[in-house]
Amino acid sequence: MDDTYSLAWTGARAAERLRTYRLLFGLSIATNVVVCLLALLAPYHLAHLTGQPDPFPDGWPRVWGATLLGLHLAYLPGWRHPLRYRWPNWASIAIKFWMTLVFLLQGRDFLPFAIWDFAWGVVLLVAYGRLFRADFERRA
Repeated sequence: MDDTYSLAWTGARAAERLRTYRLLFGLSIATNVVVCLLALLAPYHLAHLTGQPDPFPDGWPRVWGATLLGLHLAYLPGWRHPLRYRWPNWASIAIKFWMTLVFLLQGRDFLPFAIWDFAWGVVLLVAYGRLFRADFERRA
């Protein structure tokens, strides 16, 4: 096999996995920003959509939404350049698994939240791991 063909192939695969990861991470961020905005602007509506009781006081979901929004803004450098800024990507994955555990400890009412975060954690872990491996192979 020709080395040029091999280098081009690994480079193309790394570029494809970069696009896929950025798409998935961007989708994860975007869906969570929608939840953040709902928590900030319409906490009662969010509670009803997720099958939760009315929040009292309604400041708690607003604070949670603002905190989650700030966290997702911190992920943006990792979304933009996932191979240069790795900590936002690994932190996002770790936080998704951490929140899965937190939601599970809160009881059955929070099971949908746990499943949501766990699913995104697995998807991002697999996609980022594949990107990381493809980038390593491209450099080798």
